Amino acid sequence: MNIVQTSILTSEQKNRLFELWNSEYHERIFYNDLEEFEKYLEGLLNIKHYLLIDDLKQLQGWAFTFLRDNEDWFGIIIDTTI
Repeated sequence: MNIVQTSILTSEQKNRLFELWNSEYHERIFYNDLEEFEKYLEGLLNIKHYLLIDDLKQLQGWAFTFLRDNEDWFGIIIDTTI
């Protein structure tokens, strides 16, 4: 496994993170479509993404840091099926 840091996500990465988000947080915070998820991401300030990539180059986890109300926040999602 490798961790890749980025500030900008590719379309493929956004799609995978959208799927991962909804599979892990489906009961509390669910996005109906990718556009809604992208709006959430666009609203975060100073976002940094940390992508967990497996040996087959598949995205299996995501940590992200961002600024909200002048405070540092973070989120972490790991694919529980791996």
